[in-house]
Amino acid sequence: MKIATTANYLLLFILIFILVITGCGQNKSLNTDPEMEKTTQKLPTESILDPVITTADTTEGKVITSDDKRVEVTIPTGWLKKSELGTSLLTATDQTRTKYLTIVAVPKTDLASNATLVDFEQANDQQMEKQLEQFKSVRSKPFQIDSRETRLMFYSGMVDQYEIIYWIAVFETENSFYQVVLNATNDLDLSTGETFREIAQSLKILDDSKISLSNGDSSNFVKTVKSEDGRIQINLPRDWRTKNVSIPGADIQAVHADGDETLSIFHEPKGNFDTDTSIYDYYDLIIDQYYNKKEVKNITITKPRQVEINGLSALQFEIHSEINKLKIANSVTLLESSEHFTQIKFWITESLFDDKIALYLKLTQSYVQHY
Repeated sequence: MKIATTANYLLLFILIFILVITGCGQNKSLNTDPEMEKTTQKLPTESILDPVITTADTTEGKVITSDDKRVEVTIPTGWLKKSELGTSLLTATDQTRTKYLTIVAVPKTDLASNATLVDFEQANDQQMEKQLEQFKSVRSKPFQIDSRETRLMFYSGMVDQYEIIYWIAVFETENSFYQVVLNATNDLDLSTGETFREIAQSLKILDDSKISLSNGDSSNFVKTVKSEDGRIQINLPRDWRTKNVSIPGADIQAVHADGDETLSIFHEPKGNFDTDTSIYDYYDLIIDQYYNKKEVKNITITKPRQVEINGLSALQFEIHSEINKLKIANSVTLLESSEHFTQIKFWITESLFDDKIALYLKLTQSYVQHY
C-alpha cells in the first residue's frame, strides 16, 4: 500500500537525517567525512510558524519519556512512541505513520569549543539544502522551549518522488545542542504546524548531564561484505548496511544501522602511482589530503604502527580532527600488496570513538584480497 511504502521511506530518510546532523552520514560536507559526498510546495506563511502564546502543554495528549530518562514530551492522543531511531532520544509517530517526531541531542564535546546555536542552526540549513531537491525554507521568530531560547525553521523539498516537509526547532543547554524535528509527507497544512509547536513547547529536559552513547557492538553476528568485483572483502556486524550509502570512489562502503558509524575501503592499483611508491609514501599522500582540505581543522594524527593483515604489510593510525566545528575520529589502516594499495577507514564522532576502536581493529583484521 502507498501509505506503508511512504512511511518506510520516510523512516529511512529520518535515519539519514539523524546520521547527517549528528555528524555520521554520507553525501555531506558540513558535518561529515570530507570524502563523502524536485513538485514545488506552497510554503507556510510567517504567521503559521509564529510560536504559540498559550500554555506550553497540549490540553489533550500523553507524556512520553526517553528510555534514559533524559527528556519528556507531550504527544497528541493517538500518537505512538517508537523505538529510538539512530542516535535519537525519542521518536514518535501518528497513527497513519505519515508524521514522525524525533528529538536528538548532540553533545557539545562533539563540536568545537566555540560552536554556537547559530552554527548548529546553519548546519541544519546546509544539510537540508543538500538532502532536498526543490529546497525551500522559512525561518520564524525565536521562541522558548523549557525556558531556553529556541530557533525555528521550516523546510520543504523532494527526495526521489516523495514530498517531504520539516519543522525543526533547535536550542542549547549546558552540555548539548537539542533538535526537535517533525517531518511529514504530503501534509502541508496549518494543523501540522500547530501540532509541532505544541509538542515542541511541551518538551522538558529532565537530566542534561546524561550523554547517550551507542549500544555495545554486535560483532559476534557478522556478515561478509564484498566489493562489486569480488576482489576484496571484510566482515561487518549484521546491523551494518551497504545500501543507500554514497562515498565517491569507495570499493566497499557501509554505515551502521544506527547511523553513527561509517566504513569506506579504497582499493587502488599501484599503476596509479610512481613505480617506486612505498606504503610510507602512500601514507604521506593520505595525510597530505587531510591537511589540504580547508574544511578540516585541528588535525591530530597518531604515530603509525606496523601490523600484518592476513599476510599483507599494513600501517595503522588514528586521525582526530574537526570538520565545520564537529569533532570526528577515524581508525585508518593502509595495506600494501604486490599490485595494490588499500585504505580501510572507520569514521565516528569523537565521543564514541574510545568505545568502538577495539571493534574497528578486530573487523579490519578480517580484510581479505582475492587475486
